[in-house]
Amino acid sequence: MRNSNVQIINHKELDKVIWDKKIGASATPSFFMLSWVLDILHPNWDALVYLNYEAFMPIPKAQKYGLTYVFQPKFIRSLSIFNENEDHRSAIIAIFRETYSLVNINLDFELKESNSNGVFQKLSIPSSCELLHNDYSKNALRVISKLDRGIEYKLFYDAGTFIEFFKKIKNIKSLKSNSYSKLHQIINETLKRENGKLIAAFYNGEMIACGFFIFFQKQVYFMKGTVNKIGREKGAFYGLIDFVLQSLIGSFENFDFIGSNDKGVAGFYKKFGAQDFSYSILKYNTIKTPIKQLANLYLQVKS
Repeated sequence: MRNSNVQIINHKELDKVIWDKKIGASATPSFFMLSWVLDILHPNWDALVYLNYEAFMPIPKAQKYGLTYVFQPKFIRSLSIFNENEDHRSAIIAIFRETYSLVNINLDFELKESNSNGVFQKLSIPSSCELLHNDYSKNALRVISKLDRGIEYKLFYDAGTFIEFFKKIKNIKSLKSNSYSKLHQIINETLKRENGKLIAAFYNGEMIACGFFIFFQKQVYFMKGTVNKIGREKGAFYGLIDFVLQSLIGSFENFDFIGSNDKGVAGFYKKFGAQDFSYSILKYNTIKTPIKQLANLYLQVKS
């Protein structure tokens, strides 16, 4: 029997003031649960809400070929459930599984029904530069000690410049024009709200490495960043991350690399003392039609 305490509400009808206030007051607040962030990164999202916002979960749903499916939006590592009671969380998950038949999402809590786990890297920011560097690898310390003194690290404010620099170097095929448009929007909005910073390494006036960082409560997220050939030769990305981490001492508690399942990328993050953490992957297809396999393929590509 369906739990009448849980409602499915389109984001336009939510009380977003209550939603965001509860996220901000949470013991483990997630920037990516904020309503305005979801509005940018997955427009037309729904939510499962328990009673008067005692618990809730954003649902990044979409429709294609007459099917409604739920998938992980770009730039959001995992989804959360805000909950004040474990029973409320269970009720939301039960309604979620009952309602949605085509799903491929990541959840930032352990779920028994999960198909597998993903990995991300995060570190606790220590109270001094000495303690920070004690956790660095020997390789990271060696690179940082040999950094060219001509490299300058400073803020800049042009989302377009960041994205063009990133696209030119990375050329990530899974990021289409629509994804870059959303990235552009989230950078501009976080800069406007003073939640975001673009920080770059410059050498002889040329940008050689850059990163986009988000600041929320006591957490800092490293969203995206890259380095060009000159920057790689000079170890500028090591210097950039070290510069940012040192600037956070005494003001922030955690630095979240957003993370990677790629061993090479994860290995780089761990050189700064980051540890592995896991999230649950929930993926299933209960559609009972001949197009089930096609739906599986589409969802895999979309996610």
